[in-house]
Amino acid sequence: GNLVLQKFGWKRYQDLDFMIKDCCPDAIIVVVNSSSIKQVVIDCMKYKIPIVMETPVWDFDIPNKSKDLGVSVYVNEQTPFLPCEEFKMMLLETGLFGSVTVAMNDCRTFEYHGISQLRRYVGFEKSPIEVVGSSIPHYPVTYEDNNGNLQHHTEGWEFGTIKFNSGQIAVYNFSSIYNRAPFRKPRSMRIYCNKGTISNDDNDFEVHLLLSNGKTEKLDIKVDGAYMSTNRISTIVQGKIIVWEKKENLRDLNDQQIAVRNVLTKNLKAINENNQKEGYTSISAAIDVNLLFAIRNSSQIKKFIH
Repeated sequence: GNLVLQKFGWKRYQDLDFMIKDCCPDAIIVVVNSSSIKQVVIDCMKYKIPIVMETPVWDFDIPNKSKDLGVSVYVNEQTPFLPCEEFKMMLLETGLFGSVTVAMNDCRTFEYHGISQLRRYVGFEKSPIEVVGSSIPHYPVTYEDNNGNLQHHTEGWEFGTIKFNSGQIAVYNFSSIYNRAPFRKPRSMRIYCNKGTISNDDNDFEVHLLLSNGKTEKLDIKVDGAYMSTNRISTIVQGKIIVWEKKENLRDLNDQQIAVRNVLTKNLKAINENNQKEGYTSISAAIDVNLLFAIRNSSQIKKFIH
């Protein structure tokens, strides 16, 4: 703690009221554990200063209270803003793939993080209107995990389908052991458009584009960098060069750190411009979490009695 304070020239405060008076901040960033974050954010709203918080937003208490008090609250959910996600959005923004019809998380990203990725493809402004879910436990034999340790515990499968007011569909499939069990492959995030399909697992891409003559082209996606330390992703689509590239002054940051920077930059821009559409709001974060709850709860509704 002291080394960080010395390196960045920060001050440490133990009294929140004194800190606000002493610093007169433009925004408050709240990074505490998930069990405490709701109350801390609500306590900070009394200062009427924009807040940037960590995930999760468990319910709609924070966005509702922020609306009542007129305090903007943004969330640093970095998963939809990873380099591979930014590159996929660049592909979609060319317009060559047409519109997104179905977005699918096939055991790639867990819980509300994966749902936030799906919602970015569909469009954060779209409203979910229907959720259908199912879950079931299975019992795999003992297996060696990615760290070489033997594991044996229940595998929980979750399946969910989310329909939006636009008619688009998001599909969330996940297994509780998928990311640590080497025998659970493949996995992917897939975006089905009316003129193509974009699929990836991290920087392992497979992209197909429907051409005007009815034929299909498989795009060559070039990736420079190590696992979770991407430097550049590029391709050529119908003569257009699409490139995501890490800036030179950010070379020491890994993909997760780049993603945190991306969403934090968006949130601070929203604060500076007083434009919520620029940031990832607490309403969006609450929707992500509660869509996950809806998938899990809907699986408990249907009980067949004979």
